[in-house]
Amino acid sequence: MPVDFILLDTSVLSEARKTAEELNESIVTFLRNIPIGAVAVPSAAIFELRRGALILSKTDPVRGKALGRWLDQLLETDIWLPSVNIEVRQLVAVMSITPELAGFWMTSSYRSRMKFGCDPEIAATSIVHGIPIASTDVSDYMRINRFFQIPGLYCPLRGKWFIDPPEGWRLREHIQPVRSDWRRMIGPIDWRSGEDDLDDVNTPKM
Repeated sequence: MPVDFILLDTSVLSEARKTAEELNESIVTFLRNIPIGAVAVPSAAIFELRRGALILSKTDPVRGKALGRWLDQLLETDIWLPSVNIEVRQLVAVMSITPELAGFWMTSSYRSRMKFGCDPEIAATSIVHGIPIASTDVSDYMRINRFFQIPGLYCPLRGKWFIDPPEGWRLREHIQPVRSDWRRMIGPIDWRSGEDDLDDVNTPKM
């Protein structure tokens, strides 16, 4: 059963916290047109965003702190965090022993590095909960889709569905009066001052 949300992966979420010079207009327009309360964020993306902020803090404390603060504020908005339940974990386990997907966990180079299988976990979350994914990493998800059918893949950078969403799926507004509209978190962010320059926006429906 399709769920009327869009699952934003790390590549798309990262765009929302860039500076004015770095923001991609196509992605920002897409983000601002998502209806109220219709954004789903996978737990794996939270992990990647937090880890990135922590790593950056070692070399650029001001910017790292700003990224961490942005994530803290994002988690207080009307986003939905689909559960990584037993079904999701079991599907990830099956993905992990699929030889063609081994590169998501293991590096083939002589210099080993940690790989966490975040894309497969995001794909599994999408499949189990029936939520289409928005990502700029099209090739990775298309590779997963060869073996595990993803219910929709949209690339806001290209403005194109690479995997059509399920029949009957549509983005609709979800009223959640207790939590703030996540779209206030869409940048630009001013790293130089160490403060977020985030204005409330009036956003049309998608």
